[in-house]
Amino acid sequence: MDYTAALKLRPDSPSYLNYHCWALLAVRRPREALPECNRSLSLRPDSAETLDSRGYTYLQLGDLPAAIADFTHALKLDPKMTSSLYGRGVAKERSGDKAGAELDYAAARRQDSDIKAEMVAQNVLP
Repeated sequence: MDYTAALKLRPDSPSYLNYHCWALLAVRRPREALPECNRSLSLRPDSAETLDSRGYTYLQLGDLPAAIADFTHALKLDPKMTSSLYGRGVAKERSGDKAGAELDYAAARRQDSDIKAEMVAQNVLP
């Protein structure tokens, strides 16, 4: 789907904004993705999916404390959000918390044994 075109039709759709944010992340444009995530969250503040997307945005930007905060918030809303567990593990590992990272990776693997391969395929590397 062309989310830019979709947003022209429904500019206040939190879901379309989140999908557009994620699409921008996929092509490594986090500075453009961040406003889309923020706008989506302004419309739907407790969206675990958008918090997850913004967590990955902050991860790409190198803002590890913000990434960890968003992943943690997403997990409070949806404890089974495997991508947030894995993303928080990556952010913890990058910030030097190896033990915390391993706990998150293990919890993510318990929910989805293929999570690491899935995230590596999306170029999310520790």
